[in-house]
Amino acid sequence: MTGRRSWAATAVALALGLSATGCGGGDDSPTATATTVGAPSTSLPATTVTSKPAAVTTTAPARPAFVDDVLTGGNEAERYTFQLTFPKLQGLADGSVQDSINADVRAAVGVVVDEFVTGVKDFGAPPPPVADQKSALEGDYEVARLDDGLASVGVRVSRFYAGAAHPGAVLLTFNYDLVTGRRLALAELFAPGAPYLERLSELSRQLLLAQPGFDQVQDFVLPGTEPKAENFAGWTLTDQDLVITFSEYQVGPYAMGMPHVSIPFASLRTLLDPAGPLAIHN
Repeated sequence: MTGRRSWAATAVALALGLSATGCGGGDDSPTATATTVGAPSTSLPATTVTSKPAAVTTTAPARPAFVDDVLTGGNEAERYTFQLTFPKLQGLADGSVQDSINADVRAAVGVVVDEFVTGVKDFGAPPPPVADQKSALEGDYEVARLDDGLASVGVRVSRFYAGAAHPGAVLLTFNYDLVTGRRLALAELFAPGAPYLERLSELSRQLLLAQPGFDQVQDFVLPGTEPKAENFAGWTLTDQDLVITFSEYQVGPYAMGMPHVSIPFASLRTLLDPAGPLAIHN
């Protein structure tokens, strides 16, 4: 998988930076939620957006590329900050498709920031022992795939509410057909009526239980991998694999983080739609 940095490094950096201010007591951190896409509320705090320009070449045609955009801000009186780096697509031949994709991504991350700010207000001031803590939201992205036909990106966000036991994480995933600009649903990869959820459930359980420690938490793994669409909402594509990332607490306790499994396309070949995105672009 290609990307800007490893999830592991990002997660460690965020956890150290956020939890070091106070990580004791009960687990008051919010549960990770499924990705929600929509226009950000008009109450979103003032933010600034910056972009890193893509390198210009005179020896080859422009190709699709991602550069950084950033939502950053905060409120000193209410003791919170946020800085969320997310991808902005450049170099696509069809400007309207490119604009549509960028607007969709920005709206989704805007919702996450807006929900965080609302959560700070709902959580209230931290108790006196940790009254100097600040709530913080940080995030970065990793590109799983980007070619002339498909783009697949994950944005991992860590959010800490002052006074909580530890940060909580959430993953937003974005998968686009770069010809039409459509954001793809997982079901579109598979033939109509194909039992793909049952197959993903079976393979995910096998791959998770083969990882150290997961055989001890089957009471998490089994319900968290039932053949339900919501259990496989965090998906991205590489050149060879379908990668499923599970939410915190979905298939293991908090200490196990957000584990993932990589399922080779070859294991799904009989279920894929022969006219679907993977058949066309693979």
